[in-house]
Amino acid sequence: MATRAEVLEKLKTAASEGNIREAYREFEELPIVDQLAISISPGVGDALAVYEVGEFAKRGSESLEEDSFLGALGNYGISALAAASLIPIFRFFRGARAVKAAPTEEIKLLPDLEPTKVVEEATKDVPIPKVEEFKPLSLDDQMYPGTMFDNKRIEGAGQVLTNKGLTSKAAKFVNTNKKLPNQGKAIAFIKKMQDSGVPDGELRLLNVIDETGEIHPKLMSELEIRNPQGKITRQRLANYINSNQQGALSRRRVSDNIATDQVTASGIGLSSVKENTYHIRGLDRKTQFDHYSNVDEHRDNFVFDSIADLDLDDIALTGRTGVDEIKDFVGGNNLLNVARIQSDYAEEISKKQQEKLVDKLNYLRGSEVFKDINEKMLPRQSVHGVSMSNYILQTVRQFPGLKTGKELKEKLFEQLENPKSQIVKSLESRVGKQSAKSDINTLKQYKSSFKPDDFEKLSIVNNEATLRFPTSPYVDPKKIAALKKGLNEYNQNVPKVNKLAQDKFRIQNELKASGLTPNSPSYLRVSDELAEIDKQISDIFPEGIFNKFDGYTLSKTDLEETTGKPFTESLGKSVDEIFYDLERLRGGDTGPIRQKYGPGTPEERALKYFNELVNNSDQTFNLGNGLFMLKKATKINPDLIDGYAIDPYAAGTRSITTKFPIRSNFLRAVTEGKSGMYLDSASKRLGQEGGKESDILQTTYKEAESEIARIIRELGEDPKKYVKNFDEVDFGLDGTYVKIDDEIRKLVLDKGVDAFKDGGPVSIENMLANL
Repeated sequence: MATRAEVLEKLKTAASEGNIREAYREFEELPIVDQLAISISPGVGDALAVYEVGEFAKRGSESLEEDSFLGALGNYGISALAAASLIPIFRFFRGARAVKAAPTEEIKLLPDLEPTKVVEEATKDVPIPKVEEFKPLSLDDQMYPGTMFDNKRIEGAGQVLTNKGLTSKAAKFVNTNKKLPNQGKAIAFIKKMQDSGVPDGELRLLNVIDETGEIHPKLMSELEIRNPQGKITRQRLANYINSNQQGALSRRRVSDNIATDQVTASGIGLSSVKENTYHIRGLDRKTQFDHYSNVDEHRDNFVFDSIADLDLDDIALTGRTGVDEIKDFVGGNNLLNVARIQSDYAEEISKKQQEKLVDKLNYLRGSEVFKDINEKMLPRQSVHGVSMSNYILQTVRQFPGLKTGKELKEKLFEQLENPKSQIVKSLESRVGKQSAKSDINTLKQYKSSFKPDDFEKLSIVNNEATLRFPTSPYVDPKKIAALKKGLNEYNQNVPKVNKLAQDKFRIQNELKASGLTPNSPSYLRVSDELAEIDKQISDIFPEGIFNKFDGYTLSKTDLEETTGKPFTESLGKSVDEIFYDLERLRGGDTGPIRQKYGPGTPEERALKYFNELVNNSDQTFNLGNGLFMLKKATKINPDLIDGYAIDPYAAGTRSITTKFPIRSNFLRAVTEGKSGMYLDSASKRLGQEGGKESDILQTTYKEAESEIARIIRELGEDPKKYVKNFDEVDFGLDGTYVKIDDEIRKLVLDKGVDAFKDGGPVSIENMLANL
């Protein structure tokens, strides 16, 4: 190692030559007191500043963003004067002046080199630091990578946009809102996102909040705060959201299209038929239905579709009615036809809900109250063999908010007069319209037989059943809250167990190196000490505790505090290897290649790699040499809960499965330069597939029609101008059309198309209100 004098001389020479890197490396090897003395000396300090400002930005910015000045000093070991990278703090705050030539002033060191004196002199004029200016991420960085289109895979003329994906509302808000501070409490940032319309579903997907609506443990771990009141910077929140967009949503092309015949059955004018599956990270699939059960890449899909190119000019040659009207509205002939949207997952959770409804209904029918009412109203007071008591039951179930028997009775007969009411529709579906009219007349004749007291008694039983048998297919939030409490307790104890494990590891190695035999008294004493450590660990974490969780994470700080070295030295890959790690945008052997963990500095990319490495179902992190470190839990084991995890598109007691494919295909139509997009009508598609009576599929297509209008409104345009339903045309053209003109293309280029729209996903509280 060079002496102080040698380093000073090299610094002078390097400054005049414009190359200070090598001399600075030797400067860092000096004792800390020598570093301090050199840094505050006139002349040479300015030379140091030229290099240090850039170096400091990479090493210390995170601490300065989050902590006070003293906290930043602490990060560099100022209290113990033991840090090798301490000096940049002083020079950074004093400012760097450009050095055009070697410093000419005489180097005068402090007469008193006692450490505390040096520190006092170095910091006496240092101001409190300001948080770095926020640098927003680009619109491309606000997109979900898995939803991006690959140039080489797009089949269509007039491409306007390339490599575009669905955008994150959360990322957009954090990166573009001009009123957000550069630093604030984590919980305050989350509240502002929620107030702005970022749905809880997306915040859960991005690991910002958890199942109970509280701040996510992963966010607290990675952003290194101890509670929701902890301060974070806007920059780190933006980067965290960007990191969690990776793998959150994805669209995958199906190579063997099983729906080709169903789509092409629509007739002439269709080409390039494709099928895609859509996937959501962490989707809770408990069973498999008809599609993709043997295809790993597509099995656990959220929804799938079938799409095709549609040429109206080709169809016009067949003489079909309505073609000219459609062309005039759209303003072209080249459309993207979204023919089929279907979700096995939606059927899965619907089946779960039906099972819960049956359990609740059986409880009601088996109650003594209902049996008593039923006995009084049978056998003569029945229609088509259905007891009139069932109409009392149906009323109290449908209107749980009504309190008195009189109100409920009035509501029943009010509903019987309404041909669109649920009671009338249910009756018509069971016996037909004509018989339903006859039954309603019979019910009116026996109106006096319906006693308000019976409604009131059964309403009380219904309220009890609602508490006992929640009909939502999703998880019980009360049980989630209890499990979350256990997760928090587990995480609080992880550092204690890690410390015990390290103590045990150290003692074992010392015992091994000692050469003591098992018969030695010293060996036995150490064995007892190890046994005591094992007992302490088992007392903290009893057997079976790891079965309660399904996801784990590790923070950079926890790793560095445990190992005593930079996190980059525990990754198994060098920083350079990570920096140049490449991936194909769409996977496989084709498609554009990009740097996997870019953009960013080498350390920023290493941090992205680290976060990817530690966020999984592994309970421990391998530190090497046989030592493992426990990670903190982030996710509750879904097997412990009766019900489905709330997916990000959940609304009430079901999931809006059309949002993802409709938004993705609209973006695709814009990207491919289409004149418009055409969504088959429910009657056309389900008629061809023999599913006209399917309630869930009917609902799916109605929701898809509404979703198109929402997208246009989000872009700032009037849906009446761009969206139109054509139902008085040839049956093969029946459905909803959206026009895509230059204005829409420009808006999409400027704003993007969000993967989520507020109002779809639901909070725990709203979910409970719909049970």
